[in-house]
Amino acid sequence: MGKDGPLDGKWKPPSAIAYERDLYQQPDIPDPIESQSLELRFFQKIDDRAAIALLKLDKSEKGGAEDRIALSQFMISLLHRSPSRLKAIRAELADQTVGAPYQGLQGEQFEKVLKSTTNKLLASLVESREGTSIISRFRAFKIDTSRASTKLLTSDRPINVSNQLISSDAFMIMPYAPDRLLILTHQDAIAGAFSSQNPDILVRGMNQAVVEQSEDIVIASNKRATKMVDRLFLRSQSQSVKDPIGLIRRKSPLIQLTPMIKEISRHEKKAMKYRGI
Repeated sequence: MGKDGPLDGKWKPPSAIAYERDLYQQPDIPDPIESQSLELRFFQKIDDRAAIALLKLDKSEKGGAEDRIALSQFMISLLHRSPSRLKAIRAELADQTVGAPYQGLQGEQFEKVLKSTTNKLLASLVESREGTSIISRFRAFKIDTSRASTKLLTSDRPINVSNQLISSDAFMIMPYAPDRLLILTHQDAIAGAFSSQNPDILVRGMNQAVVEQSEDIVIASNKRATKMVDRLFLRSQSQSVKDPIGLIRRKSPLIQLTPMIKEISRHEKKAMKYRGI
């Protein structure tokens, strides 16, 4: 409490790294505007196109090929464009100097060219024809969680991904509003496995998955998830293993379908287990 009432405060993560100034800058470009082209033009275009595609999804309007590509590139960008992920990429590139633009450089010049190289790699990852092709084949589904008693969280790593994106039951799922989820998948049944859950169970499972995977920041619309964030944020979980880009790969579907298992045959159970459900 302050002398004029409650103080307005904001949490910081234990590592206090939720923000990095000029994150997407290419400092080896002399022109100050052009050096920020990734943020001012590239990602602005990615985000604007994704916003249009998500608005169509919200209105249940049919999207076209351009919307699928927009969502694909947006999702790929969110896998890589956080401070911690870019820091990891820079560290990897710093160990691979042979033939690199920064080979033989030292000190500040080395850091400048290394950062520029990292951000150019980021752009190429987002525009990757292979990655865009795989994800744009998915169909987009919206899941409304407004009946849940709690709201969805988001973070610097908001996307949860299945074990293999090339498998028939692959999925990518992300909260894009406090009461809505975007799921990309090939199968109606996978989307249905999520949407048929009790809303409170679904939101709780999604929030736990989002917090476990986050490394920089967790964002909430209220304080109801305080205990969960305190328990899981930047706390190593014994049952969770992250892949090389920092994702916790999920079985399909993410939420355990205990009630459904009671209604299926022994042979169907074996088939589900084989598929990793």
